[in-house]
Amino acid sequence: MKRGILAIILGILMIATVSAASSVTLDAEIADNEINSREAATFELHINNNERTPNQYLLSAPLTKWDVTFSDYIVRVPPHSTRSVDLRMAPPMNSMEGTYAIYIKAQDTSDQANSNFNYVQVKINEVINDAVKEISISEEVTDGWLVDTYKFTIENTGTLPYEGSQVDYFSELEYLLLDSTNNHGVENYGSDKKVTWDYLLEPRDSIQIAYTVSFVPILISGILLTSAIIAFLYFYLNRFNLTKTARRGKETISIKLGVSNKTNSEQETVRIEDFIPKPLKLVRQFGTAVPSQIISTKSGTRLIWKFDSLAPQEERMLSYELKSELHVIGKLQLPQAKLTQKKGGKLLSKVFSGKVELVGR
Repeated sequence: MKRGILAIILGILMIATVSAASSVTLDAEIADNEINSREAATFELHINNNERTPNQYLLSAPLTKWDVTFSDYIVRVPPHSTRSVDLRMAPPMNSMEGTYAIYIKAQDTSDQANSNFNYVQVKINEVINDAVKEISISEEVTDGWLVDTYKFTIENTGTLPYEGSQVDYFSELEYLLLDSTNNHGVENYGSDKKVTWDYLLEPRDSIQIAYTVSFVPILISGILLTSAIIAFLYFYLNRFNLTKTARRGKETISIKLGVSNKTNSEQETVRIEDFIPKPLKLVRQFGTAVPSQIISTKSGTRLIWKFDSLAPQEERMLSYELKSELHVIGKLQLPQAKLTQKKGGKLLSKVFSGKVELVGR
């Protein structure tokens, strides 16, 4: 116990001896050391020369991020005298509330070993946040084959309300295909369209602006238009219509071929062919017109009707009967009938009736 007390007393005596022996000392007289984070603390700094000769000292604050300024950075002090300078210290940005000790140093300009330091305390009792306008923007852009998607997330990261706009430019076609759930304005920009999405965000608020440019409607329109053209060419530009039907009787099968001239003009050199595959056999019971040719082959029988002309809008019904040499089980598909029209060896029209199925008993 006695040894511990003796060590403390000895330490105090050593510090006092060092302090007394120091050639220069610093004392700070407080003018204002309780500030907010945007103010500066002020002191009157006293530089004491404890030597018998005049000395010149360089003042600095090398170990701090604070903004420290002296009214004089180099001070000449006579022997055993004191000189005073104004000291101003401003805290760095983003400083927190609390008490700070700022390191102040005096260095003899002619003797590097001759120096001393002291700490000056400053208390920040209020943090003042700067008014800042600031936003952050993140974007997602997807370039697809038919659909381009754009998505922007805008967040107000400042301390004040933020009013701004998202701007993009589109061609006339792209603008027609533009789709957005956000309110937007548009104006002409040369040959393009300038589209603007305005927004007003409070601090920490965010908004998502999304829009797409889809070429799917053009694809669908193209398909529909192509289908309409094909239908028009088939139903309106085709000169003839040919149908084939089959009806099973008790012993025979009745076949009917319907032929019509859909135009308002007379059509010449019209030829109609039908084929009867084996095991079906022709029964020579024809309707209004007998075939011009009946040709037997190994695979079946071919029937050919030839018409020198068909009057405008004229319709004709050709019929004949079949009989099967074998019992038909399941489905039997009859070939399509074919209509052709030639003039001078050039094929003008070719129409098929479509296939017909017979179901065996």
